[in-house]
Amino acid sequence: MKEEWSDDSTELNNVNGKAVLTYLLGSKLFCKDHEYKIVIDPFCTKLGADLPKSNTCFAHTSLGYFVFTRDLGKNTSFIFSRDKTYAEP
Repeated sequence: MKEEWSDDSTELNNVNGKAVLTYLLGSKLFCKDHEYKIVIDPFCTKLGADLPKSNTCFAHTSLGYFVFTRDLGKNTSFIFSRDKTYAEP
């Protein structure tokens, strides 16, 4: 996603984590705004003190949860689980 989405920051945080997740859902997964809800905003943290620009985030949506990371090269990688804990009935 580096070439398709960039906020020119070197690390993920709660604000740009939500932006990249929204971009993924709308542009890559073709979800419309009414088809999903971000239930738990991204919570982001550094992977380790010796890796200051490598971050990981967790976010829960009505579709399931996402774990995503940004590496030193600004590439963002996603892991998705279809845990429907917060899905609408």
